Amino acid sequence: MLDTARSGWSGTAADSAAARADRLGRLAAHRADAGFVGAAALASWACALEHLATERSRLLVRSDAEADALAQLVALPDGRPDAPAIRAGAWRRHDDLAAAWRGWQRAVDRADDALVEALVEALAARPALTHEQALDAAYRALLALDDSASADATRAALADGGTDTFLLDFDPSAFDGDGSAVIAYGAPSAADHVAVVVPGMTTDARSIGEVGAMALAVRGATQLRAPHDRTSTVAWVGYDAPADDDLHRGRLDPRDLADTIRVAGPGAAEEGGHELRDFVADATRHDQDVTVIGHSYGSTTAAHAASDGLDADRLVLLGSPGAGVDRASGLRLPTFVAANDLDPVTWIGSPEGHHAGPLGHDPAARDFGATRLPTDHVAAPHVDQPDAFVAIHCSYLLPGSSTLAAVGDVVTDHTPPTVPARTATGAGLAADWLLGQAAYELTSWR
Repeated sequence: MLDTARSGWSGTAADSAAARADRLGRLAAHRADAGFVGAAALASWACALEHLATERSRLLVRSDAEADALAQLVALPDGRPDAPAIRAGAWRRHDDLAAAWRGWQRAVDRADDALVEALVEALAARPALTHEQALDAAYRALLALDDSASADATRAALADGGTDTFLLDFDPSAFDGDGSAVIAYGAPSAADHVAVVVPGMTTDARSIGEVGAMALAVRGATQLRAPHDRTSTVAWVGYDAPADDDLHRGRLDPRDLADTIRVAGPGAAEEGGHELRDFVADATRHDQDVTVIGHSYGSTTAAHAASDGLDADRLVLLGSPGAGVDRASGLRLPTFVAANDLDPVTWIGSPEGHHAGPLGHDPAARDFGATRLPTDHVAAPHVDQPDAFVAIHCSYLLPGSSTLAAVGDVVTDHTPPTVPARTATGAGLAADWLLGQAAYELTSWR
């Protein structure tokens, strides 16, 4: 273009062509630099991985040697004068080795973070790419090289969402190996409404498919309610959710539930609330319409985020064991609650004036002051049907449910149907259920 401007054009046409050529030249140079940055980042990451692989081999040799040494301590006679010194030395070496492994894992995390940052920087040089597209491309580059169970689950969850799906975070080593994964169905930057789904206990990166299914169900409900609005729903596995073996196997026994929640405690919800607050602030704009939806222990996490200054427009708590505050006003956001009276997780909290459960008061109680959404009628499970309790607890966002339709109204800022808030305590609801099971228990015993 410059040659044409110099040889054949004159006046303003030549000036315009030269200016255009200059802009294109700068853009080409910028993109070339970005390409070199990306290539250099990949090369640096490959070198780092090679070094880390060598270091891992050395640590494995040390681990084998220390394991043998510790095994030999069993046969060490207590009467030997040097026995205490030998044992102390062995445990010091064990502690040093554990510290070395932790340092190695931190080095792996730093190498991955550096690659993602460099790729995002390189991809951001392409004006047509949004920030979430750059993040998606960078994290998919990491995902393609990972063969863990978390990576397999993440790939499947991305495929479920089709082409309009973005991987906003992926770190299989986060939270002591539980991992983190965040997927947006629909671009958050282009959405009229953004909904973030926060899961509960036993969730880790391997669970991203289940969380993604909830997010996709919410998106489907919003498209039915407001077909001309653009909605992005985010499956957020971004905190260290507590684990329970029975719940992980899909069993929920009301007799053990209080102990399960008490062991979980509010600590993970408080820490997760900080992380959720920061994620929403980074992933959305102040002028966007944002709803945060927490299920089970995730509702407690979302409530702590709200108390901590969550930048959202409304809060939805589903199957909540407690909101951490006495009243909805403490959450600083319009709050909607769905609680099936036969969901034993919701029996954990209590109305104001009663002793609060380990995770706070029941947000479905009348004194709490939240808006209660409808739930579907279900038959009361029998004592020997713990899996039925799991099904009730996980039914709020099932396609076709009345709660899901109401959540679609909330996310699109329409008025949802409501039902009266609770006046009964969790202990009262449990007693009603047990009384109803008496005849069945007597019959089954015979």
